[in-house]
Parts: sequence; C-alpha cells; structure tokens
Amino acid sequence: MKKPILMAVALLMPFGLVSDLSAQKNKQDRQRSRKSQADGRRALRSGELLFKRFDSNQDGNISQDEAPDRMKQRFDSIDANSDGAVSQEELAHALQSM
Repeated sequence: MKKPILMAVALLMPFGLVSDLSAQKNKQDRQRSRKSQADGRRALRSGELLFKRFDSNQDGNISQDEAPDRMKQRFDSIDANSDGAVSQEELAHALQSM
C-alpha cells in the first residue's frame, strides 16, 4: 500500500518543482519587463530619445539647425542659458515643465 503512494509522490514531485521554477521564471520576466518599461518612461521624460534623434552631429547639443520645426518655435524658451544650443538638461527641464 505504501509503495504505490510513494511512487505516485515520486512521480508527481518533479512536476511541482517544474511548476515552481516556471512560476519563478515568470516572476523574473515580469520584473524585467517592468524595469524595461520604467527605463523607457524615464528616457521619454528626460528627453534622451529625442536628444539622440536630433543631435545629428553628436556634439552634445541640439542647434537650431538640428531642431525639429516644433522645437524651433520654442527654441529660445528651451535654451535657458541663451547659448544658441539646447543641452539634454535644458530639453529635460522643458519636457518636465510641459
């Protein structure tokens, strides 16, 4: 009588372990996905993606020539130090104040 029960437990035990491992992997995947989404939102708020796209000469600033039309309309207000170029910090500040 005990033998069949022990065999059944022995046979079913790996499935429980596999299930636990699968649940743990799913949890890690969800955490990784949330972190990735948070990183994406942070990049949007900081203007990092826009900055990379429009800083075509990669000098660390967006000049008026590099700026998209919509940014050109507000260029002077975004360029806080009036040096003729928008830094990533100035862009981030402008985006946060919108």
